[in-house]
Amino acid sequence: MGIGDRISRVIKTNLNDMAGNFKYGESTAFLAGGAATGAVVSQTVGGMGLAAAGTAIGIGAPHLIATGAVTGMAAYGTKKGIENQDPLVLGAAGLGVVGGAGVSATVGNMGLLAAGSGFSIGMAPVVAAGAVVGLGAYGLLRLLNEGQDTNDPNKVIESLN
Repeated sequence: MGIGDRISRVIKTNLNDMAGNFKYGESTAFLAGGAATGAVVSQTVGGMGLAAAGTAIGIGAPHLIATGAVTGMAAYGTKKGIENQDPLVLGAAGLGVVGGAGVSATVGNMGLLAAGSGFSIGMAPVVAAGAVVGLGAYGLLRLLNEGQDTNDPNKVIESLN
């Protein structure tokens, strides 16, 4: 048997093992809860807009649902980071903070228009939003790697025989 066949068998075994150990319950609840919250905010507040750099962009239901889903993943990532005492969660949040500060410094002051009034958005809310995006990325990483925590190297070696 050639090396290509063996590598293919190892990859198939790992994918099958990962798919078999994938747990949808908790992470799906966080993701769906965040998306539902975004839908409720969209329904309650109505049309919104973001004004920045001399222009304005409309924010509708899809944008708020996606924002809610990212926030749900951030909550899931924070929970998993605390449970596992993983220092990577601080790195993800820190990288998000740096990204948020970069966006705020590049774009400048912004404003959120909602429910007939406007609110100023300075650097602090954009930095906080960057941290949420970083934590959301960490939550997605934990979700995708969740099944690999129980992988048994002996299964891979057995698949080669």
